[in-house]
This record gives sequence, C-alpha cells and structure tokens, in this order.
Amino acid sequence: MKFEDTTPEQARQLWEDALRSEEYEQGTGFLSQRKKDGKEYDCCLGVACKVFVKAGGSLALDYVLSRDGFTYILTFDEPDQLNRVYLPRKVADWLGVIEKDGEYDSGRLTTDNDEGTNFKEIADIIASKPPGLFVE
Repeated sequence: MKFEDTTPEQARQLWEDALRSEEYEQGTGFLSQRKKDGKEYDCCLGVACKVFVKAGGSLALDYVLSRDGFTYILTFDEPDQLNRVYLPRKVADWLGVIEKDGEYDSGRLTTDNDEGTNFKEIADIIASKPPGLFVE
C-alpha cells in the first residue's frame, strides 16, 4: 500500500496494531523519550508519529537532551513551531483525528495514556471510534 493511498481507517488500523504489538514501551508526558541507557518510551501519540513515518510519511524530528538524562523527541508542525506532546497536524489529518491531543466526548488519549491506561486499552478506545475523536 502506498502512503498517499492510505485511508484514515487504514492508518488507524496500523496505529491500533502498533499499540497492541508490544514493540513500544509506554511512557508519559512526551511523544517519545529516550533514557541514558538508550531505551525509548512513547506515549500513544508518539506511537502514532512513528507509525506515520514507518508508513512513509515525512515528519521533522529533533532530539533534545535534557538535564534529567532523558532525550526527548520533538516534532515540528510548521517551521519553528515546536511540539513535544501533541500529534503534529499532518499526523492527525492522516489518522482522521480531530483534536491533536486525542480529545473525544468522554476523555482524551493523552490523559488516558498518562494516567495509566495501557496501550492495548488505548487501542480498544481507538477501535471503538468514540464520538468526537475522528472526523466522520
């Protein structure tokens, strides 16, 4: 499947599959972060960014070393518009996600992720297509 031919439904299936795959370690507070030992931790939206790139999407990434020993992976929505927490607009559009923080009628994916909902449960939320999460 060519990247440009991917429908939002197909993109969301790739995202759900990645969240269920156990390929990614769950982290909080940032799209992605890398510890001093090199191990990466992603939030559910960080996984979406990585799926976007794996599928052939282009995303500007920057790696920033912080004082606490983590390297944070940041994205740019537009030139000079730094983002470390939310979906870049082009990733959100590819997935058909309305709000860049994954807000839906009864919650928010960023909050779900950071308050302990595991990736498989988040994949279930995505699969259920809760009102307000996706463009109809």
